[in-house]
Amino acid sequence: MISSPRPRCRPSTAAPGTTVGRTTATNRRLDGIRVWRAGTGKLAIDILSELEQLGQLPQRYIIIDLSADLIERQQQAIRQALPHLAERVSWLNQLPEQLDGIIIGNEVLDAMPCELIHWAPQPQQRGVSVQDDHFVWQDRPITDATLQRLAERHSPQQPGYLSEISPANLAFIQTLGQRLQRGAILLIDYGFPEREYYHPQRHMGTLIGHYRHHTVDDPFFQPGLMDLTCHVDFSAIAQVGIDSGLDLIGYLTRAQFLINASALPNC
Repeated sequence: MISSPRPRCRPSTAAPGTTVGRTTATNRRLDGIRVWRAGTGKLAIDILSELEQLGQLPQRYIIIDLSADLIERQQQAIRQALPHLAERVSWLNQLPEQLDGIIIGNEVLDAMPCELIHWAPQPQQRGVSVQDDHFVWQDRPITDATLQRLAERHSPQQPGYLSEISPANLAFIQTLGQRLQRGAILLIDYGFPEREYYHPQRHMGTLIGHYRHHTVDDPFFQPGLMDLTCHVDFSAIAQVGIDSGLDLIGYLTRAQFLINASALPNC
């Protein structure tokens, strides 16, 4: 151990959005910032506040969202917190044909549909049926060629292995790669690299439900009201990005990201 005469460290108070703002403050010439799943609007407030402080405000800050309720909440929050910047913020409900700027996906990938695959031992698609007026699982042959090819890439040694594959994730990244003319994509999400995602001990997959701030193991609980999510296979995301012409700049845990962005304790 090495002692130091410097004073004790004070915990950093930087919000995640503030740290993202520092990361995006790289090039004023980019067309703007586009964000998927802006939530309550706090992320936008933190990013714009940090960029204003750094003198790096984007020309445009575009939020892409499908929820009218969330859009209204975002608009109110931004107008209240940053009334002088509200005119820079606009909303879209679909992806533009061409993208130029910083693209931020805030827990977008884990909210996209996934396919449950049951290797028994050959891969089968797990679907939902009805029995005695209740939802039940039912396996069936995979009929989609793309899903079959993705499932055959993995050969879990454990009988009855269950996990997820998300063709929607891969198609989303492929589309971004095709439409991004200049800029960078920052994806913030829950997930693992492939070797951890399909680890023998994770034989029941990652599909989970969230209802009123509680984690629920039964995906059939409160159908239509509970949010369902599965973790992200970041190895697959990185590979499809590279195949689509993108460059992989980095894959980091949140802790590593905060350290690299200098969100360190004030010492």
